[in-house]
Amino acid sequence: MSAEARKAPGEAWVLGPASELIDEAACWRRIGQAEVGRLAFLAGGTIRVYPVAYAVRRGRVFVRTSPYSELATRPDGPTSFQVDQFDTETREAWSVLVTGRLVPVTDPYETASAWAAQALRPWVDGWRDHTLRLDPETVSGIVVHGAGAPPV
Repeated sequence: MSAEARKAPGEAWVLGPASELIDEAACWRRIGQAEVGRLAFLAGGTIRVYPVAYAVRRGRVFVRTSPYSELATRPDGPTSFQVDQFDTETREAWSVLVTGRLVPVTDPYETASAWAAQALRPWVDGWRDHTLRLDPETVSGIVVHGAGAPPV
């Protein structure tokens, strides 16, 4: 755990938000609490970031998309998934980052069991029958304990 001390001119020292790293099991618990995350990947020399509804099953993240979407047709490469939550009143927050490879799911049983575990539907209208699975290589997370709302 670390803390940052800060002081405005003419004011007493105030301890800033403390943060702590969380272990992999705690990261997966937090991922399971949220409904929307973000996938980031490199396409055409540019980093793309998309909000996605997702499901989690057996330490993997599943998303559904169109087989013709940029997400489905992107070149193979590292992909990151981030989910976070924050409270602007208390200034408390957490963030989890999963990095790995995003691969198409071709087994109908795997697709059905992933979506049965969490009955989520994509946010975007249209046909979304292409399931992708993020196979994690690293999972990391942080919790920031806020110092409360700043004075007005």
